[in-house]
Amino acid sequence: MAVQSVVTSSEGLVRDDAKGWSRVRRWVRRYVEEMFVVTVFVGTLMIFFFAPYKLTFLNFFYLPIFAVGYFVGFRKALTGSVFCFLLVCLSALFQPEAFTTTGGGRQDALFNITSWGIFLVLAGAFSGLFQERLHKQYRRVSRLNRELSRERESLAVSHRKLAHQSDQRYRELEQLRQKNLVMESQKEKLETMLRTTMDPGVAQKMIRGDISLEKREVSVLFVDLKEFSAQAGDLETITRQLTDLYATMEPIVDRFQGHLDKYTGDAMMCEFGVPQHQDHHALRAALSATFMLRAAEQANFSWKIRLGVATGSGILGLFGSRRRSYTVVGEVANLASRLLNLAGPGEALLDDAAARRVGRFFEVEPVRSFPVRRAADEQVREKILQLEQQVAVEPGQADLYFQLGQLHYSLREAEESVRNFERALELDSERPEYKAAYADACLKREEFETIEVKGFSRRVGVYRIKGLRNPLHDGNRFPESFRARFGDLWQRANLPRDIILSHESTDASLGHAQVVSVLGYALATQLGLSPEERGNIFLAGCLQDLGKASVPQHLLNRGGPLSADEFKEVEAHVPRSVSIAKEMGCSTPSVLEIIENHHESFNGSGYPHGKTRDQIPLGARIAAVADGYSALTRWRPHRAPGNRDAALGTLHQAAGAGRYDPRVVQALGDLLAGKENGGSSAQIA
Repeated sequence: MAVQSVVTSSEGLVRDDAKGWSRVRRWVRRYVEEMFVVTVFVGTLMIFFFAPYKLTFLNFFYLPIFAVGYFVGFRKALTGSVFCFLLVCLSALFQPEAFTTTGGGRQDALFNITSWGIFLVLAGAFSGLFQERLHKQYRRVSRLNRELSRERESLAVSHRKLAHQSDQRYRELEQLRQKNLVMESQKEKLETMLRTTMDPGVAQKMIRGDISLEKREVSVLFVDLKEFSAQAGDLETITRQLTDLYATMEPIVDRFQGHLDKYTGDAMMCEFGVPQHQDHHALRAALSATFMLRAAEQANFSWKIRLGVATGSGILGLFGSRRRSYTVVGEVANLASRLLNLAGPGEALLDDAAARRVGRFFEVEPVRSFPVRRAADEQVREKILQLEQQVAVEPGQADLYFQLGQLHYSLREAEESVRNFERALELDSERPEYKAAYADACLKREEFETIEVKGFSRRVGVYRIKGLRNPLHDGNRFPESFRARFGDLWQRANLPRDIILSHESTDASLGHAQVVSVLGYALATQLGLSPEERGNIFLAGCLQDLGKASVPQHLLNRGGPLSADEFKEVEAHVPRSVSIAKEMGCSTPSVLEIIENHHESFNGSGYPHGKTRDQIPLGARIAAVADGYSALTRWRPHRAPGNRDAALGTLHQAAGAGRYDPRVVQALGDLLAGKENGGSSAQIA
């Protein structure tokens, strides 16, 4: 503001000076002729009467001529110069010798005066022309100054208006910002409330408004406390027990991407395959049930939990009028609830649809009936044990097999009953009672292997989860010598198994990390690596595929080829695996290096860096071979598992083509052939 006031003051002084000078010019123009005549007349008289060298003082006339030219213009200056010339000529008529040099005559005077007059006229003309041009420039500059002043004033007005509008807009924006802050706060509160009352994925879909009713195959899991109502005590005890239950079970549901639907007393209802589609929802549900049982056992609760899991079609969406809930309705939900009620303490029951989908990964046993345990059943079990011992001594006695079949039949164990009746018929095919018993057992097989569930007109196959299968115990993949040396390595390691299995459930690759890590450790042992190197390879094998969780599941489960863009998405799992390993606290450089390079090829055709031969760490080359063998021998959604010999043949061919390190592939062949080399497998470094 101070600078602006100084500038304004300076501009005012300039305008005042310009006005004063303009008044002087107007006054001079008004009286210039009178002043010129008087000046010339007085100058002529002074020169004529008093100047001793009149020719020299003729230069005096240039002064008024220049003044006239400057103040009046071309015509006045030209007229004035001619007037002065005539006046001097008139003076020269009376005294010509005064206008000559020493000794000059009249002609000399005429020449001097004429030449002087010519220069005087030219001076007047040029001074007038210069004055007019200067005046034009002055008027132009003055006009521009006036226009500039008007523009400045207009700009100042516009600036004031703009400043006023800016202040107004700022106030409006500030009001809008405050409203937005309030709206964001309300939105966050609403989202927080939704997420605390329903699944975050469902809450997000509700906010976007893209929830609709649809029919889809899902898996439903129910879990509750066995006989909780009978054991419940005071309000504080009930609250604590339910809080402990929910706090233990909820993270497991989240880990395996389940949808926690609702609480009904001491029971929880969860769905898998909602709200987002999942290819292997039954597998996720079974894994959740297994880890829930394990967590309850480790927590050493004073009560036991039980679970029921069913897979089938259901209708999912928002149900209700004023208060709406996102849930699944249909036979699948009812069946899971019925199975929960049939399960005993510490049991998880599956229906036949779920059991078919997870049977290759879990050890399950059929549940043929739910009778009350009787002493007579125990006596039957003892008789079966005695007969089996007798059969081992006398394997050719048909009657012993027949008796075993009858005992199993009494316990509704159809498979064992049919198998023993078949053996009895093989030994003695003429006995009619053998044939009748065999036919009856075959007819009763479906009835014995299914049960009646309340509320269902059809009989349902029910299975009890016994635990996860150990892929290292698969005789088609690993010989007995391998299992004896390295079979318990995975169980003895302290690993985040729930995280690993959660990632593997995306593409139904359960056990892949276990095989890769243990086989990598065994290969490192076979090649004579140090305990520290073996331990690093083992840990890298556990973590190297965790990044696949970021790859779309339809790409992981596809049986056909991938496009270039799709393959880039799959390749991106390698740096993502490194990031996840770091997030989980793994900071060992060699472990991270193995994870980063385990998809590099010996001939440089791998990814992500295209390294070749010795540029690839030995641990990564070992991990690549272990990964390849596991992929070739495990079940995949689009193909059956390969056997050991076929997988080794494929790996040898790939090594010959430059895909794998031949030395590591040869070590794998020796290892699976039982040729021991290297150190002990007693410890994990």
